Amino acid sequence: MALSMVDRRTSDIRSAPASYPGCWYIVCSGGPPLSNLSDCAKSYRCCRVAIVSGMESGLAGCCSIGDGSRFARCCTGTDIWGSSILSGLPSYGGALSRNRTMVIFGCFVASSNRGKSCRSSMGVLASEAAGVIVLSHPTGATHAHMLAEALSDTGFLERFYTSLDLTPLKPLIEHLPRALADEANRRVFALSPGKSRTVLLREALALMAERLPVLHAFELTRSYRRNGMNRQFDRAVARHLTKEKRARGFYGYIDSSPRSLEMARNMGLTSFIEMTTCFRAFDEALFAEERELQPGWAATLPPKRAGDGAFGADEQARILHMATHIVAPSRFVLRSLPQAVSQKSLLYPYSVAHKAVSLAPTSREKPLRVLFVGALTQRKGIAYLASALNRMGADCQLTVIGRKVTTDCQAVDRLLMRAIWHPSLPNPHVRRIMQQHDVLVLPSLSDAFGLVVTEAMGQGLPVIVTHNVGAGELIRDGQEGFILPVRDSDAIAQALHILAADRDRLEAMRFAAWYRAEELLQQNALADFVAQLSVLLKK
Repeated sequence: MALSMVDRRTSDIRSAPASYPGCWYIVCSGGPPLSNLSDCAKSYRCCRVAIVSGMESGLAGCCSIGDGSRFARCCTGTDIWGSSILSGLPSYGGALSRNRTMVIFGCFVASSNRGKSCRSSMGVLASEAAGVIVLSHPTGATHAHMLAEALSDTGFLERFYTSLDLTPLKPLIEHLPRALADEANRRVFALSPGKSRTVLLREALALMAERLPVLHAFELTRSYRRNGMNRQFDRAVARHLTKEKRARGFYGYIDSSPRSLEMARNMGLTSFIEMTTCFRAFDEALFAEERELQPGWAATLPPKRAGDGAFGADEQARILHMATHIVAPSRFVLRSLPQAVSQKSLLYPYSVAHKAVSLAPTSREKPLRVLFVGALTQRKGIAYLASALNRMGADCQLTVIGRKVTTDCQAVDRLLMRAIWHPSLPNPHVRRIMQQHDVLVLPSLSDAFGLVVTEAMGQGLPVIVTHNVGAGELIRDGQEGFILPVRDSDAIAQALHILAADRDRLEAMRFAAWYRAEELLQQNALADFVAQLSVLLKK
């Protein structure tokens, strides 16, 4: 769509046409007060709002709006009527200059030369957009969810294939109990109409059935999801892909896209494959060592895969060879790739999804409140966390949010006996628990990124991670948290002791993490990545 300019008065801002889902609302001098803007944002779930010049007061309250609205302060204190408005949008200029629909409120006065100047400056941001990328992800995980919405916002999304899209049920979801609504909203996508498509209904049934205690105990759906779900989803997407006549690109994920990637290549599409784990051979070597070092936790590691078998290293290498571009969320993942394909890789560190409006005072009372969020697997280094906590004794209280990957590991059971354990919680509830803790610990052996790290920072939670956690590349050791060697329970215990003993330093690190999350939000890596995709698709 081309740039749209709407001259609206304060009283009728709510009448913005619903045909602009995902648009930017640029509020300039003379624009509506923030209270009305808040109402508008609540009505249009996916709107992005930039506050321009003189509107900075009250932003904190505005940022607390839910339903996915996103706010950024831009151009404050600049001459918005001249070309400086473009330089005043450093975080978003790259994306806004490409295929961004915008509605401008309260900026234009027909008889004003300044209004004409503003219109002229903004006009250079407009260009025609057409859906060009087909995106697929079997579960619509957070990173895929965010990418789908960003592609939709910019007009680059042709279709998003997933297993379950509850967006049409959103009016009903709003009336569910809070916990159920939070769970259902994981599968609600703020996309333009007709851009999402559910495939493979049996997969959705398996995802829901896994929460039934009897089936979960026998691990029936877990086995299906691990071994069959991605294959069947991939075959379904490959069939649908042949009908996407307008598509110029395909974006898939390493363990759910071999058939659809091959179809994309046959159709002559530019293809992108995202690595959600390190290269298989790298992980297999790491886990083989770990089974020897920590036999009591070996049952929690991923199953061994033959190099030439399904999902093995040979198959991954073939997929990476077929792809036009390989996307990695961290340099840690890039280092694990075979040298033969590393030259066509792209770095895309995931964006911060949520940030708390304010922070509560740091608790001065013992014990230190420690949080772990993730699957209860030795891949996450939980043996080393357990050992560190044993050293700390009563100085630490552990909370765990994450499912068991097996019922046959006594070491996990012993860890949970000393913890407050939540097998699973919706994301909003996880964020509320983060705000009630002092530090997040994620001592992973191999974590391609670790979205929980940036989520924690957004809630003002310092993080303790290893060098093998991709998100650790976004923090500064000793400021927003600690970056430690893998397999070092002594180092974990020492970091916990520092925070438990020095609450002033803990408070400083909490605010440092919170401000770092704001920096990452302003950098907007997602917008930059979408702009990079658009350039590659035009080649």
